[in-house]
Amino acid sequence: MEKKEKINEIIEIEWNMFQDVQNIGGRASCQDDKETFVIMRTSQFENWTEALLDAYLSYIENAECEGRNLIAEKYGRMMKYTEPQYYEEQIKPYIPALSAHAEQMIEEVIAIIVPWEAEFAKHYPKLGRVSRPVTAEGDASGSIAGNRPSDEMLRERTVVASRCVNVVAGAGSVRSSAGT
Repeated sequence: MEKKEKINEIIEIEWNMFQDVQNIGGRASCQDDKETFVIMRTSQFENWTEALLDAYLSYIENAECEGRNLIAEKYGRMMKYTEPQYYEEQIKPYIPALSAHAEQMIEEVIAIIVPWEAEFAKHYPKLGRVSRPVTAEGDASGSIAGNRPSDEMLRERTVVASRCVNVVAGAGSVRSSAGT
């Protein structure tokens, strides 16, 4: 499979997962804007190596076969910081726990990226003002906190049969993290 095909496959799976994310305030307008979603995700994935794309494609296909929605899980995990009580009561019990190693890796990445983004906003204030907030404290819109997986979607572990046989037969151990 060519790099472009891998990217398109990943984006299609992510788009379908994104469609099932339930926003506390109702459907988010960005969920109806596939064109922008594709542009944003393509611009990220085009910078990835083939090996990373292969690993993530395998990971997201396996997650899909397990009935997991990685996009909903991502937004759910974000609520640990934006809506801690709701996260503890309504999200955490229904998503897989992260290993201590994964938690450590996330913290290490955050420690690098947050200062980079703050520095960018300092040097390019006009672009910084129209960019996504760097921290939860900077998000006055509530846009991040309002996205959460529905209880029903998290409880249902439906298997996507059309992919599972091939994915499970060819899957190895894969670790990756990527978000929207």
